[in-house]
Amino acid sequence: MREELTGPAVLAALILFGLFFFQSLAFFADQDWNRGISISLHVFNLLFLTWITIRRVEQLLAPNHIDILFVLFCILVSVSLAAGGVTNGTVERHAQYLIPLTIAPYLCGRQMQAPDLRALRLAIVFSGTAALILLLTDRLTSPASHDVGRWPFFGLDHSPLLGAAILTLSLLGVCSLLVENVAHHTSRTRSVYQFIGLSIIVSVFSLGLIWLTARGWLIAALIGIFVMMMLPALKHNRRRLLLMSLVTSSMVVGFATIPNIDSYAAHQYQVPMGLNAKVSVVPESLKNNFGVNPILPKENCLGLASNNSVAIRWLLYNEAFKQFLAEPITGVGAARFGLRSCGAPSTHPHSIFLQALAELGVMGGLLLALIAYSGTKTLVHAVVRKTPVSELGVPYLFLLSALVANLVAAQIYGNYFTTSAFWLFTGISASCLSQRKKTVT
Repeated sequence: MREELTGPAVLAALILFGLFFFQSLAFFADQDWNRGISISLHVFNLLFLTWITIRRVEQLLAPNHIDILFVLFCILVSVSLAAGGVTNGTVERHAQYLIPLTIAPYLCGRQMQAPDLRALRLAIVFSGTAALILLLTDRLTSPASHDVGRWPFFGLDHSPLLGAAILTLSLLGVCSLLVENVAHHTSRTRSVYQFIGLSIIVSVFSLGLIWLTARGWLIAALIGIFVMMMLPALKHNRRRLLLMSLVTSSMVVGFATIPNIDSYAAHQYQVPMGLNAKVSVVPESLKNNFGVNPILPKENCLGLASNNSVAIRWLLYNEAFKQFLAEPITGVGAARFGLRSCGAPSTHPHSIFLQALAELGVMGGLLLALIAYSGTKTLVHAVVRKTPVSELGVPYLFLLSALVANLVAAQIYGNYFTTSAFWLFTGISASCLSQRKKTVT
């Protein structure tokens, strides 16, 4: 247990959730957020990672093809950043995330073993519980700050998305525990009690996701659960039906009740979701100020003034595709999508694959696609070959569903510089691949 408390599972939790909890604590303490706290946390994480790596360096001495693809991708990003030269600070701000939010989570996951993976799943479930308590506390104690949009938890506009990311992983973790409970317990009484407890937690996390109105994360969670239900490892229809009925009933209850209880949730779910944004009033600040040098005609940029997140993303996807067609070999340069976008210079396409194609060209898109494919394939093979718990107690079913869910979310919210959960679970898949090769040899 002491090794697990000082191992990569704790570091992974800090990388994924550290800023969320520190920001919530600063809010409840009525303190302004200091960027120095973010920097200090990243530095601490890197020192923690260095200490872990020194103790487990032998796990990195035999790289596999996922490691090689990841290294090539990071080299391509670094070369592209260097070749682009200095900008007004936008590119530099993205570049500073490469080590703490891309490389560090991958290396953290790459050094995980079976005990670490079990500890990680529990840490994620406990983090989701704590996050939900903090979010509810803020919602019930803070006065309304505006009439529309998502509730700005802890005074931050994007906090619902951060909270939903935590709840998604937590929901998948509890669902996998529920499957294992049904499959493996020999004590009927103990199994029944644990089943009831886990079922309640699954329902609570499902309702929490609906309440946060982060539709992209809700979709990602449902796809992750669908993967968990459909894999051959779940041989008994009983387990499939348990998951399906529990999650479905929770979602139905949530959509039927939460919009009637929370006006913010009600408004958010009433926002149109078509591909064409209808803009009645364009803010003065945007009329003549769409981007630095947008690749699309400026009349196409009007969609950014709408509150239709689907139409806005469709605009960003179109921009990324146009940028790729303009520079298919080299791309427009790492972290430079925003310089040719209708949005601010810091804008990104909200899809890591489209971002890689637009910024790094065909080579960047191909490398990222191969990384995602290889990581997913490794975990699918592990699940199909064994039971959900598998050899050495590795929770492969949870790992696969978490990787798939984060891969889906990365096409809705993602920036390849900051999708730390995707890189963490990709590193874990590389670690599982190396462990499997050792077992075979």
